[in-house]
Amino acid sequence: MAGVENISPDIAVSGDATLTRLGLELQQWKAAHPDRSLELVDGDPFDLVTTVNGEPDTPYEGGIFCISYKANRNPNSRPVIKFLTKIFHPYVDTDNGNVSLNPKAELPAQHLDQFKEVMSAIVVMLKDANHPHLEMLEHATGSAAFLKYRQSRNQFEATARRWTGECASWHQNVRF
Repeated sequence: MAGVENISPDIAVSGDATLTRLGLELQQWKAAHPDRSLELVDGDPFDLVTTVNGEPDTPYEGGIFCISYKANRNPNSRPVIKFLTKIFHPYVDTDNGNVSLNPKAELPAQHLDQFKEVMSAIVVMLKDANHPHLEMLEHATGSAAFLKYRQSRNQFEATARRWTGECASWHQNVRF
């Protein structure tokens, strides 16, 4: 993987306006969020891996979560979002880490705006699974986390804390 700050000069002169703009915007996003890693998979600015830190006073506190974000060249197509780090959350499929976007939710027309909005929703989701800003995401209704969240909030939070400690610490990052 390549860091965003080292985006290939080939992208900047590729003649592909979308690719050039996206490369520059990703560099700007990284500069604005120095606390998060942002890597290109195989140098492709449409295939990203980023990290999000668990928020204080949540079951995800202290966790570092790796997330894959795969955009399509066509901004009208939905990106594919997947937690690479195991996480116990009602919006994440506990079998494979997939995050579903609500098919009825409108996404911005520009790639980077989509990335910013989705990542904002992911950060909010880790703070509060009932936050109204989450209309763009869908619950993973068949997942163990969603079922436990609906049945017993205390058991859900205990399991989420345990998974965070076992799977998302700085020295160990367990993948799906």
